[in-house]
Amino acid sequence: MQSRAPIDLVCIVDQSGSMGGQKIALLKKTLIDIVDQLGELDRLAIISFNTGAIDRSHGLKRMTQQ
Repeated sequence: MQSRAPIDLVCIVDQSGSMGGQKIALLKKTLIDIVDQLGELDRLAIISFNTGAIDRSHGLKRMTQQ
């Protein structure tokens, strides 16, 4: 049971060439850690950018067990 109000979280992710190697590995681990902390009523969107922005999640998605 969630003991706080649900949150909407938007993560903006840099996919440019400067994010190679250890930086992208750390980013992936951080995103996994964030998702693991979200409750079923929380919602997450992931936007990536390089030369333009792309909505990778196609809007906010509820964090269900699926």
